Amino acid sequence: MVEETSKDSDYSAFREKLLNAKSKDKKGKEGMGGRYAVYDVQYDLESGEGTRNKITFVSWCPDDAPQYVSSTGNFTRSDKLTMT
Repeated sequence: MVEETSKDSDYSAFREKLLNAKSKDKKGKEGMGGRYAVYDVQYDLESGEGTRNKITFVSWCPDDAPQYVSSTGNFTRSDKLTMT
């Protein structure tokens, strides 16, 4: 499920959304939450040969997330990359 998309290329805004993500535990109580995210990193080569893009996959689960939220993200790396 896609929760949100953005054309904003500001990494700080992307990071803030991850840091402020909320999820509900089994009892419905809201708290810190983990997320999977994809970020398109654009950078200039130091050699001056132009601009490049790299797609990065982020698995975010804060240390203080409830155990239920933390445990729902226990997949292997290959499972994460094939999820649609």
